[in-house]
Amino acid sequence: NYVVQFVFDLDLPWANSHVMDQLEGNFACLSIQKFSSNVVEKCFKCAAEEASARIIPELMADSRFPQLLQDPYANYVVQSALNNSK
Repeated sequence: NYVVQFVFDLDLPWANSHVMDQLEGNFACLSIQKFSSNVVEKCFKCAAEEASARIIPELMADSRFPQLLQDPYANYVVQSALNNSK
């Protein structure tokens, strides 16, 4: 959690892209966990717009999306998606 957030804070586009590629396909699962949800929120804040455009459809396509909206951690991820995307 802290290491990945630190990498995002370095603001290196190539590093951010690599981390996002590694997390792709797991954003819904990561969103419902206390510490990894912070990483997903950080993705929205630090990632390029096209990266955010990849995460949002992944979250919405997940069969657990209605539960994500009510989850104590994932609901903050959804709010970050709304606040940090077009």
